[in-house]
Amino acid sequence: MLNDDLVREARRFSSARTRAGLVKEALRTFIEIKETARRRATYSRRVSDLDRKLSGLVLRESPESVLRADRERATSPWVVKPGTLASPVGRG
Repeated sequence: MLNDDLVREARRFSSARTRAGLVKEALRTFIEIKETARRRATYSRRVSDLDRKLSGLVLRESPESVLRADRERATSPWVVKPGTLASPVGRG
């Protein structure tokens, strides 16, 4: 049995027209909130696992130079598509 006071209050926040629709929406919201909470709770562990896996990784270039090159490539008037020759934008 559902608590009538809770149902009335929940209807203020829902566009559902029926009790069944309201319950379905509430369950979907509950699941979404719990999944988000679980992801957040395990975030620190996942980051630590990733740090441990990548600890022996040696980069050929600094992250700054990779980002700089990527930024320059994004603003370049030349577009390179896989399998084609480079050509200026708009000149095919």
